[in-house]
Amino acid sequence: MPSFENLEKWANEQGISFSSQADLTSNDKVVALFEKEMEEHMRDYARVEQIRKFTLLETPWAQETGELTPTMKLKRRVINQKFSRQIEAMYPPE
Repeated sequence: MPSFENLEKWANEQGISFSSQADLTSNDKVVALFEKEMEEHMRDYARVEQIRKFTLLETPWAQETGELTPTMKLKRRVINQKFSRQIEAMYPPE
């Protein structure tokens, strides 16, 4: 989940126009920024441990919206149900 405060600042510095968080998360330059950051952070991990695909979401997961427990643990079943379309888009049938 991007820090939208920082991402909006970066986008303004880069001259990227946007009117919503959805505009930001779907922008090719923003996705490229996150790909680069992931590559740098995953450098020391074994290939099987590296993140290969990801989707930037425009809303943070929260307890109030059902994705997190009161102790901030992920509710995987809820996340799988709410974001099944995005998950399936990352892994299309061959």
